Formats: sequence, C-alpha cells, structure tokens
Amino acid sequence: MNKHLTRVLTACGCALALCLGLAACGSTAPAAETPTGITVSASSKVKVVPDVCSFSVTITAEGNSAAAAQRAATKPVKAVMKKLRDLGVAEKDIQTTYADTSPIWNEEGQTDEYESRTVLQVSNVPVKDAGSFMQAVTEAGATEVGSLEYSASSYEEAYGQALAQAVEAAKPKAEAIAKASGVRLGKVISVAEGYQDMSYANFDGIALAKAEAEESAGDIDIAPGEVTIEAQVTITYAIG
Repeated sequence: MNKHLTRVLTACGCALALCLGLAACGSTAPAAETPTGITVSASSKVKVVPDVCSFSVTITAEGNSAAAAQRAATKPVKAVMKKLRDLGVAEKDIQTTYADTSPIWNEEGQTDEYESRTVLQVSNVPVKDAGSFMQAVTEAGATEVGSLEYSASSYEEAYGQALAQAVEAAKPKAEAIAKASGVRLGKVISVAEGYQDMSYANFDGIALAKAEAEESAGDIDIAPGEVTIEAQVTITYAIG
C-alpha cells in the first residue's frame, strides 16, 4: 500500500476514535441534584350551621291560547313577587330565571291548551324564615317551591379557621418524613393555598325582613343541618 495513503488512513482513524471518545464523555448524564426541601399537603374541615338560603318559586297557568295562558299567569306572578317584597326580600334577591309558554299536547298529538311557566330564584333569605316564606308564596299563587341551597354568613371566618388548622397539620407530616430520611427540618420555604370550594359562601349578608311572615300551621319545616367548609395547603420546608 502507498505509504502516503497509509498515513492518511491512520490519521483518520485516530480522529474518529477521538470524536467517539468525546461524544461518549458528552453523553454522560449529570448527577442528580440533592433535594433541598420537603413538600407536604394537608387539609382541614370546619362544620358550620348555615343561616342563609335560596329557593326557587314556580308559577304556572293555562289557557286556550298562548296569549291567554300568559294573561292567566300575570296575576299570580305579580302576587308572588309582591308577597316576597312585603316579607322584606330585596329586589336584587328576586330574579326571574325562566319564563316560557308552550302547548300542552294530548295523546293524539293535538293541542288546544297552552301553559305559561315562570320560575323565580329567591336569594339571601334567613334560614329561620325560609319555611314561612315558602308557605306564604304558595298561598299567594306559587304552584311549586323547592331547590333549597344553603350558605353561611360566617363562611370567611370558618374558612380562615380551616386554613390555619391545615397549616398546623402540615408540619407533623413534614417532620415524620424528615426523621425517616435522616435530615433536619428547617424553616418554611413556600406555602400555596389549594382549591377553595365557595359553594357555601355568602358575601351579601342576611336579608333583614321588614315584616314578620304570617304564622301558619302549614309552615314548611326547614332543617339546614351542618355544612362542611374545607381548606387545603401545600407547604415546602427547607432541610439541613
């Protein structure tokens, strides 16, 4: 073989070996970083008795035409809304959520009657008055009342209490992990609030009635029970 060609091939081989060596060195994975903290999550629940509620009121009327059904509904709708105002419910707490007039079909697929349906949402009512209010609007012309939803005027206070308890509950968990890992637990590095369910929050306060609801032997009994307010946190502690 030509001596010049031999030298060229030898040089190329050395260069290739050097490149492969460098590539192998470059592909080495970096050493894993040593953890600098312990992160734990904790939650706490506080039970409160709701003192505010909302409910729906439905008024229906029928007629032999759509216009007749709407006219028939006008009087009871106005009567129900007047009764709510007389009971002290604020205008902002009475909302029409549904209004519709539709035919009533018989078994033969024909119709000669129509139904007008109006649904009101009544909000911010003291739980202690809810039963008498619902009875009163029924007597005023409502055909259905229901869909009770509760809230608590003390929500913010209860949530703050649950939040503080969640923070306290996080530390023992972190200490247990630190002890098992052979490290010393340090100061708090970060705190993050978790998901907050505000279903029972009431930011408007309790609506104060201007007049007492009429007492009736037929008053609807309301038992609000208790609702649960939960707080969640995620805390990272330094380790030493």
